Amino acid sequence: MKELKTFLSGIAGVLIAIIVVSIIRDGEINWDTIGILIGLILLILLIRLGLSLYKN
Repeated sequence: MKELKTFLSGIAGVLIAIIVVSIIRDGEINWDTIGILIGLILLILLIRLGLSLYKN
């Protein structure tokens, strides 16, 4: 469970950094990059959940 919290904290930091950089660079939030990243995060979380359920 600690690995999952660390993973999610790291991803949250990356999302915040992307938002800040896109606001500084363009003056607006680039939702395309954030949407792709959130989709990949959900895919990774579902795969990890499936693997942990498969082990049990």
